Amino acid sequence: MLIEKLQSEKHWPELMGFRQKQGSLRHLRLLSGLVVAATPILLTGCVGVLPIPSFSTRPECGERITTARAAFVQPGKTTRDDVVFILGTNFVSLPRHRAMAYTWEIPGGSGLWIACSTMGGASGEFDWSHWRAFFIAFDDRGIVTGKAFKHLSSRRSLDEQLDRWLAKIETKQPKNVRD
Repeated sequence: MLIEKLQSEKHWPELMGFRQKQGSLRHLRLLSGLVVAATPILLTGCVGVLPIPSFSTRPECGERITTARAAFVQPGKTTRDDVVFILGTNFVSLPRHRAMAYTWEIPGGSGLWIACSTMGGASGEFDWSHWRAFFIAFDDRGIVTGKAFKHLSSRRSLDEQLDRWLAKIETKQPKNVRD
């Protein structure tokens, strides 16, 4: 029995060594996983944006044209002179006076941003707005042929957007109305 006990104890250190190696391997895997997860966080930092909407509907620039104020504009009846007399001269016109646009800009809001990393940080603020327009198209005699309220894109110029709208209006109308 003593021999059996010694033989079993003889293998005990090997068994313990294996278990110790297995335990340290688990700790090493855990540590390497934490390093891999923490490295991008430490290297990239963080960015935060806080948008603050505006509750004002008063235009920042231009004069807002409402549907009630533009109700007098009727295709086939209203003239260019009538439009200018009632809505004013604060408009943009395409060459040859085929179309005009009354524009205004409504505040959308402002925001704060912050960026930081292990190397430093920065912060700032920004504003955005909503650009609107009332488009009116005319024939060669100065009679209204179309009208529309538009949400304008800041990626294109006003002339480009007005020209595209005018091209759509002209393709929808029969030839005898355009001439």
